[in-house]
Amino acid sequence: RDDKSNDKSNASTTKYLIQKGSRVMGYPGVLHYDEAVFPNATQFQFDRFVPQDGKDTGFYDRNGKVLMTPVMAFGGGSHMCPGRKFIAYENKAYVALLLRRFELRLVAEEASMGIPGPKKIHQGIGMNSPDREVYIEMRPRVFGS
Repeated sequence: RDDKSNDKSNASTTKYLIQKGSRVMGYPGVLHYDEAVFPNATQFQFDRFVPQDGKDTGFYDRNGKVLMTPVMAFGGGSHMCPGRKFIAYENKAYVALLLRRFELRLVAEEASMGIPGPKKIHQGIGMNSPDREVYIEMRPRVFGS
């Protein structure tokens, strides 16, 4: 980096020297927490990707360019995860069975604590987990005979 890299006013002019033969890797997960793309990025918003009033949600980068894939949960390009469709199916089947067979709810104390944030230390290595324990009550559903 050059000596101006710590100056916030020159953040867009920061320069890096990359040696010939170096490997450079982008981490798309950084985009998921970019406040310019997703306002309130660290907060869960169940309707973040739902079109409002019949209009597309329209996610844009800092320069106003439309982001065709604002979320890259399974990589991109030639490095797409080959199991992405299988795991999406398995997750849906698991959640459907869980909701069919059990009644789930937050314990009383948990309901007043609000939604937990993501555990930042785990970002980039699989699925994000909450930054605190979340306690729920699970009861088997009772079906009539």
